Amino acid sequence: LLGRGADVDLADDDYGRTPLFLSCHFGHPEVTEVLLAAKADPLKATVKKAGDFPAGSTPLDAAKKRGHAKCVELLTTAVEKPRHCRDVHRTLQHYAVFCRDAG
Repeated sequence: LLGRGADVDLADDDYGRTPLFLSCHFGHPEVTEVLLAAKADPLKATVKKAGDFPAGSTPLDAAKKRGHAKCVELLTTAVEKPRHCRDVHRTLQHYAVFCRDAG
């Protein structure tokens, strides 16, 4: 699907869960790696509460909460600090985690 131009950040439903969020939630690092290579946004947040995840949860939140260390590692490595730190739509949590050393 990705080879045919599928939107890698397309949310699944009213909650705004992306394929990357779901791969991190369920602990699939191989899928996470493929999605990140296809330029999936590691900081794209959900829009509504879903289960025990509040609105605004990111793939990193999902990976951390479920204890999927390899997904956490892939996400933190993939974050491009300057691009994300210039985005005015990011939350203070994103700045604190990803942008403190971005200059």
